[in-house]
Amino acid sequence: ALQREKTHKEQKKVGESFHDTEFTHRLKSQAQWEKFNEELLATLNMIIGAQGAPIVYVIREEEKANFDQILDYEDALIQALILEGPEFKVDARTVHQIILKNVHEDSDAYTYIKKPLLKRQDGRQDYIALKDHYAIDKPSQYGKEF
Repeated sequence: ALQREKTHKEQKKVGESFHDTEFTHRLKSQAQWEKFNEELLATLNMIIGAQGAPIVYVIREEEKANFDQILDYEDALIQALILEGPEFKVDARTVHQIILKNVHEDSDAYTYIKKPLLKRQDGRQDYIALKDHYAIDKPSQYGKEF
């Protein structure tokens, strides 16, 4: 537990530098989706959010929280966090800012998150809208996409 706490603090410090990361592959069209998605997942896995877990939990596939003891601790925590409340809203806003910064302004992708979702500033809704439009149905490299 002490080692996990120390690792968590180090990861939180490292993750702070990823808030303003500009992706190598900004999303402009479906051709960039896969690389954009990989960079997004990697970035969100590096940032520790308000709930004390990597903010990739915000965009996990399953909406319902479920603690699976078979998974390693971090993956189980990502699946167990509730997707509501003030801490979730803070983390979802952070995800929104990261997505918005890395979607090319001249793309149709920008319209999927800007017009209907900008006021909400909810990275989960942004991600769902982009994934619904751009993702080709195939399994994620993680088995289930977070």
